[in-house]
Amino acid sequence: MTIRNVLEQLLLNASKEADHSVDEIQLESDSGYVTIDPAESDMDGGQGISDEGFKRPKGVGDLDWKVYEVVDGALREFEEKYRAMWA
Repeated sequence: MTIRNVLEQLLLNASKEADHSVDEIQLESDSGYVTIDPAESDMDGGQGISDEGFKRPKGVGDLDWKVYEVVDGALREFEEKYRAMWA
């Protein structure tokens, strides 16, 4: 659970940093247009699959989100087996 919570905090911080850097780029741009790498864009509109309510923050890359999903899935599987064993 600690690892998942730390990953959530890291993803939120990365999202805040990405928003801040995009704001700076927009201020420095002469034309008013900003080019963003499609690989870094949020393709699913910020929707996550976590039941606890943690959704994919804006600006989080696919690979970072996949790492979170793997850790979250492992934790869910562990909790399910633990409850079944000790219920």
